[in-house]
Amino acid sequence: MLLKRVLMVAAPFAVTILTSGCAVGPDFAHPAVPQVGRYTREPLASVTSSADIAKGRAQHFVNGRDIPAEWWRLFHSPALNSLVKKALDANPNLQATIAALRVARENVYAQQGKYFPVVQANFNPSRQQVPASLATPASSGAGVFDLYTAQVLVSYTFDTPAAY
Repeated sequence: MLLKRVLMVAAPFAVTILTSGCAVGPDFAHPAVPQVGRYTREPLASVTSSADIAKGRAQHFVNGRDIPAEWWRLFHSPALNSLVKKALDANPNLQATIAALRVARENVYAQQGKYFPVVQANFNPSRQQVPASLATPASSGAGVFDLYTAQVLVSYTFDTPAAY
């Protein structure tokens, strides 16, 4: 009776979940990627203002130029290089990300173990005694016996391709 009530309540939810996946329809088309040529709405000026100091030249922007990953090294400043190195070495977010990547890699290795057969063996010796009240008169003291149970289990999960 309880199972019938649970099924009556769960069935509409299951039907709703299964049919909601089909809401987009078979003729769904992904929207086009927006055409973006720059980071700002207005175009940037090609030259910045210059300063009235030594080496205060104006900067020139070059669109499409590749910036190296370690861009701070372009300043040739040992103090800046040292500061950035210390910041990267002591960055807890970076260290946590590296640790999370290690965990993910080890989880992948652990999951790859399912592709191999599993072999288990078990041996269980035991000594049993039949109570005197249950022993037959013909047994004459043979109420003690040894029981040996040996088991070997080999299992393998077959990987079959899913039909779509």
